[in-house]
Amino acid sequence: MRIIVLEDSDDKFERVARVIEEEGLRHEDIVRAKNVAAARALMSDEQFALLVLDVQVPMRDGESENSDGGVYLLKEILLDDACKRPSYVVGLTGVPEVYGNQSALFQRQGWALLEYSASSNQWSQSLRDFLRHIRRVAPDVTPLETADVVLLTALADPEFTALRRVFPELSGPHPIDGRTLSWRGDVQFNGRTLRVVAGYSWQMGLTAAGILAERFIARFRPKILAMSGICAGRRDKVGLGDVIVGTQSWEWQGGKIAESDGAAELLHAPEPCRAAADLVLSTRNLIAKPAWRAQLDEKYMQSSGTAWNVHLGPMLSGLSVVANGDVMNSIVRQHRNVLGLEMEAYAIYAAATFASTDCKALVVKGVCDFGDAGKDDSVQQVAAVRSAMVLRAILEEHTASFG
Repeated sequence: MRIIVLEDSDDKFERVARVIEEEGLRHEDIVRAKNVAAARALMSDEQFALLVLDVQVPMRDGESENSDGGVYLLKEILLDDACKRPSYVVGLTGVPEVYGNQSALFQRQGWALLEYSASSNQWSQSLRDFLRHIRRVAPDVTPLETADVVLLTALADPEFTALRRVFPELSGPHPIDGRTLSWRGDVQFNGRTLRVVAGYSWQMGLTAAGILAERFIARFRPKILAMSGICAGRRDKVGLGDVIVGTQSWEWQGGKIAESDGAAELLHAPEPCRAAADLVLSTRNLIAKPAWRAQLDEKYMQSSGTAWNVHLGPMLSGLSVVANGDVMNSIVRQHRNVLGLEMEAYAIYAAATFASTDCKALVVKGVCDFGDAGKDDSVQQVAAVRSAMVLRAILEEHTASFG
C-alpha cells in the first residue's frame, strides 16, 4: 500500500510517518510532498491508496504556507482527472478555526479531518484506526504505476537483448506478477524524460503476445505500446537486415476452411488492426531526413558495410513459423503490399485498439529471413538490433513532433 503525505513541517511529517510505520507499513511506501505542486505531480504519475495532508501548506516550493493549500488540492482532485484520486483521504490541521471551517468539505466526500496536536495522541490513534481499516478492507492493494511507453519483445534473445542494448537506461528485472518481469527506466527523448517499461514474452505467438500486452497495459496504462524484434520478409519487396514498420496487421490463417474440388481451401476474412497514424507519420518523417541511416549506424556502432532500408506496409501474423516458399507465396496474395510475416503484431495492435485506456501502438521488426527453407540465424542479431534502433529513433521523432 502506497501513501502520500503532504506536509511541509519536518517534525509533523516524522510524527505521521512514525505512526504509519508502526502500523506495519514500509518506510519506502511513504512518499512525501512539501507543497501542493509537488503533490499534484506525484499524484499525476501514481495512484496512491491514501493521501494524508496538512490543510495549511505552501502552494509551491519557496512560498509561505497557504491557509487553504490542502483544500485547493482536494478540490483539484475532485474536478481534474489529471490527478489520480486516492482511495482514501485523511486531513490534519492544528488550527481549531481551520478544523471548524473545513470539516464539512471532508465529511461530504466521506473523508476524515483530524485535529492535530503535538501534546495529544488522539489524532494519531484515529490515524491508526483508519490505517487498520484500510488494510482490512484491501490487504492486497497493488499500487497503480504508470508509464509513457511500454516496449515488448517476443523473445528474450536476440530480441530483448537487442532492445536493452539500444535502451541502456532500463534496469531490472522487477516482477509485476508471479509470471511476468519488467525492466524500467527514465529515457530522454529530445530533452523530454519519458517513463519507459519493457518486457518480453515467455513464448512466441499471438496468444502469449496478447496476454503479455494486456498485462502491461492494465498495470502501467501506457500512452504508447511498441514491439521490436525479428520477422520474415517478402523477398521481392525487402532485403535481409531491412526493417519493417507494420502499418496494419491481421491473422493470415483466419477465415473459413471450405471444400473446393474435393480439397480444403482457406477462405480468408481479414480483420486488420492498424498502427497509430501519428507514429506512422513520425516514421515517414524520420526516413525522409538525410543521412538518418548513417547516423543510427554510427550511434549504435553498427557496421555500415551493407545498405539497409526501412519499409512501411502490412505485416501479417500467424500461429506458426513459416519456412516454406510456397506457403509464403500463398500468404502474400492476401494483400499485394504485404511486406512481412511474424507471430505477434496483430495481437499487439488488437490489445491497444481494445484497451480500456487510450493507447497507441507500433510494431517494428527486422527482416532475418524470407520465410523459406534458407534461414540463416546469423542475421537475427543484426535484424533485432536494427529494429530496436529504428524504434527508438521513431519515438524520438514522435516526441519532437507531437510532444
